[in-house]
Amino acid sequence: MIKILNNKFIFIILTIIIIPGCTYHKAIDIQNERMNLINTQFSVEEKNKINNENERVILLAELKSLTQEVERLELEIKEIQKLNRESQAANVKKSEEDFNKKLSILLNLKSSLEKSIHEKKELIKVYTY
Repeated sequence: MIKILNNKFIFIILTIIIIPGCTYHKAIDIQNERMNLINTQFSVEEKNKINNENERVILLAELKSLTQEVERLELEIKEIQKLNRESQAANVKKSEEDFNKKLSILLNLKSSLEKSIHEKKELIKVYTY
């Protein structure tokens, strides 16, 4: 009888000691899995942030280049308009037509570049946090 009670007592003691230990280790394993998942997500987010910043820098460089091109075109347009006025004063019909063609081409190019600039600015707004 004592042997049976002794075995039950040992069983109860072992159960009291082993079950909480297993539960503790299981909780630690779950916590480690969560930390690994968080670290992975943080790594992906960091890569996305770096990619967005790189894209933003590229867009800013393109925007600067396009802006300089527009400024150069504006100077050319002013020069052609000046020459056009001079040609009108001299009543040179052929040069006036050539200047008008060049002027329309440059105005179209300027319009296209300004549209590109606007699109780049919109993209920059997207990449800027």
